[in-house]
Amino acid sequence: MKKNFEAVVLIILILVVIGATVWNAVNIKFRSKTTTKVNFKEKLISTSKSKYINFVKTLNWFGKVVPTKEITLKSLTDGEITWANRNGKIVKKGEVLFRLGGKIIDNKINSIESNIANLKGQIKIEENIVRLKKLSFENRLIKKSELLSSLEKLANLRAKLKTYQLELKSLKAQITVLSPINGLFRKMAFKGELITKGSPIGSVYSDKVRIVGYTFSNNPHELLNKTILVDNRPVGAITKILPLRRKDGAIVFWADKLYEKLNAGESLEGRVEIGEEKCVAVPENAVAYNENGKPFVFVKTKKGYRKVAVKVGETINGWTLIKSGITANERVITSGSYELLYKNFNKIFKASD
Repeated sequence: MKKNFEAVVLIILILVVIGATVWNAVNIKFRSKTTTKVNFKEKLISTSKSKYINFVKTLNWFGKVVPTKEITLKSLTDGEITWANRNGKIVKKGEVLFRLGGKIIDNKINSIESNIANLKGQIKIEENIVRLKKLSFENRLIKKSELLSSLEKLANLRAKLKTYQLELKSLKAQITVLSPINGLFRKMAFKGELITKGSPIGSVYSDKVRIVGYTFSNNPHELLNKTILVDNRPVGAITKILPLRRKDGAIVFWADKLYEKLNAGESLEGRVEIGEEKCVAVPENAVAYNENGKPFVFVKTKKGYRKVAVKVGETINGWTLIKSGITANERVITSGSYELLYKNFNKIFKASD
């Protein structure tokens, strides 16, 4: 009997301990929830006023640095390239780029020089004949027509000689290709290659460069003389808007006024500064986006908070530009806007759509 009594007491003590433990755990959990709720509410809501800020309106652009001039070199005669300057060299105006030679050129030169030599011999003979005929005419031994005939023949021989001499000079000029401008030399033909008249053999790109850029704007003329930036660094100013657009509708512009040294072939992208505007802005954290990407802000009212759909612009130094939806000096939630957007806190915070 005593043993049964002790067992009952032990069971009662165990039940009391378990009950106390459970009660304590539930109480702690309840207090934790209540505290979290209160602290969360205090931590969740913070507000700030929307305000006007001045910002620089910009457009994104992309483009490439290109030479202002590109001259394609074409062979002026048939022949073989016997010497070529180094590909990729920066050359000066008048510098030799190619020399032509080979059998074709040698045969042409030999033929012209042979004709010149023959004509010089004929001219020398004809000059003696004319001298003698002048003496004979002065002594009235021949008619004037005979003298005039010899003079005409001599003039024709001299004209032919002049033609061959000019042809030789022209050929020698054609076989030496000079750079027409200062710039970068790129060759398309190489030593030992046979080329025909009119075939391209190289190019010279001007050492002066410009930026050819592309952007999208409904008012192309607002871009003229505007500064273009790369990584917030001004690199030049737009000097010309081309009349034709690309197939994708992009405006094409030139920037010839450069603020730093750029190399042809460089690809660039950045922003174009259009001008300064005054716009309503809110702290960046005040804007919340729903699952469809639509932006909202919560505006404080006498009855609580009102959810307002807005149209946003750029974010600058922590402030997001508001194009429509609210005005300046409205108090908006800056911390907790997403909780209000996605959680059922209407009863706590009196938030309405």
